[in-house]
Amino acid sequence: MDLYLGKVLSKDVDVEILARGTTGFTGADLENMVNQAALRAAIDGADSVTMKYLENARDKVLMGMQCLLITVVLEGVTFTVQARLDLHDSC
Repeated sequence: MDLYLGKVLSKDVDVEILARGTTGFTGADLENMVNQAALRAAIDGADSVTMKYLENARDKVLMGMQCLLITVVLEGVTFTVQARLDLHDSC
């Protein structure tokens, strides 16, 4: 875990608690989680990655994405749109 966290500026991160919540994660999963947390922190304008960002990123990696097909009928013409929905943000 320290290997991946060393690549980002993090503050108040309890590695032991984080490790307990990521049992079964591959190295790629851990790297993805840290990257997702860093991206969200940057978007929010935070100075560093905190446990809040890492826990949300962990949930996002666990739940993944859901693909939706939306069908709309407008004046007799049917349109089908494929959309990706981030399950973590929809909860």
